[in-house]
Parts: sequence; C-alpha cells; structure tokens
Amino acid sequence: MNKKDKAKNPCEKYELAITDFVMGREMKMPKEELLEHLKTCKNCRRDLTDWQDTYTVMKTEAYYNTAEGKKKMKDSFEALKRKMAGVEKEIPKTLPPVIDTKWLVGSAAGKILDCLRKNGFVMAIPELRHKTGLVDYPFYEGIGWLDREKKVIVRGHNNQPEYVELRPEA
Repeated sequence: MNKKDKAKNPCEKYELAITDFVMGREMKMPKEELLEHLKTCKNCRRDLTDWQDTYTVMKTEAYYNTAEGKKKMKDSFEALKRKMAGVEKEIPKTLPPVIDTKWLVGSAAGKILDCLRKNGFVMAIPELRHKTGLVDYPFYEGIGWLDREKKVIVRGHNNQPEYVELRPEA
C-alpha cells in the first residue's frame, strides 16, 4: 500500500492493534496510544466492540465443545427441568377472564351518547366524565370511537379537547 492509500485511512494502524488487544496478544504500539485513539474515533470503537463480541462468541463456542463445557450445559438443562417441574404444579387451572376491550370501549361510547342525549347535546369534558362515571381509558377511547364514527364533534383550544357535541344526525 502506498502513502496515498494510508492517508485515506488514518485508522489503518489501529486495526491490527484492536484485534491483538481483544485477543490478549502483544501489540506493535503502546496500549495507551490505542486507548487515546479510541477516545476520539467512533469507527475504531465500533470495531473494538465488534471484535469483542466475535471473540466472546468464539470462546464460548469453543468452551461448550469441550467435555467440561458439555457437562456444564447438560447439568444446567437438568437443573432447569427440575425447576420447571415444580412450577407447572403452581400454575392455576383457571385463568382470570380476558378483558374485552372492544366491549369496554363500545360500552363507554354508549354511556357517552346517552349522557349527551339526556343533557343538552353539548358538554364540557370534565362534566361529561363526571356524569358518565368513566375513567380515562374507556372514556377517551369511547370519545375517539364516536368521533371516528362521526357521532360527535370534539371542540377545543390549542389541540386540547374541551367540549363534546352530539352531531344532529347521531
């Protein structure tokens, strides 16, 4: 490689040093020089992380291919099987009922419509919430559903809903 090519890649001299550093081999530069360079070079830090990840996988794979590694893995699986056997007995036979969110939102929308019809077709959000007795989730989802279905008009100021108005055709 000529001098012009080296000028294009100022990190070239650190590439082998990074590999040697990760693998614990002797480097052709002082360790401090490499560490100083890593403080300022994002690409070399990424290379260092990639090499560390790769080396860790290689070492782990090599270890689990030894007799000791295979025994450790087998022992770990056996311990997990014993632990899971005890857990299965603790799982309840009946699970709590699943909440039907469509029903919950639809029910909230129905309460909102009824309340608007009975109370003058236009209501402030806090008053409507109070009269319907709904909490945040079904209340605001119900209003959103009614708005998408063109049953209500939501009016407000600075993108904050303040009033809900029943559309005449609803």
